[in-house]
Amino acid sequence: MTFSRARVISSFDYNHNGEPLLQTMVVIKDLGIYFDPKLKFDCHITNIANRSNKILYFIRRNCANFDDSLALKSIYCSLVRSICENGSIIWYPYQSGHKKIIEKIQQKFLRFISFKCSIAREPHCSLRVITEFPPSVVTLDRPPQ
Repeated sequence: MTFSRARVISSFDYNHNGEPLLQTMVVIKDLGIYFDPKLKFDCHITNIANRSNKILYFIRRNCANFDDSLALKSIYCSLVRSICENGSIIWYPYQSGHKKIIEKIQQKFLRFISFKCSIAREPHCSLRVITEFPPSVVTLDRPPQ
């Protein structure tokens, strides 16, 4: 794979006696992060959003009888939030569209917890105060250590 931000990317296929040895890849997964030739991470963000939504709906189905907000929060943080924040130092979502995709996952959980725990429906920023959640974009905006 060749990484470049140029409009036209040169690709090379390596052959030996007319048989292909290596072919150019469109997307490579390395340590759980999907890299594309232009380093835009669109595929990676779509993948983590899909995986996070799957786990979130799994939690909603299996925790239908839960009414303890701390238990739901710890389940969410351990299963869903860990997926969203894994490797964020590398694929930092600098585009607002990517940030919105990730933030939607947390908003879905906040709607779910407000329904399950009978919290009056308010804007999400107020729900964050009640559940002591920082916005996920803020945790992604933290400086590298």
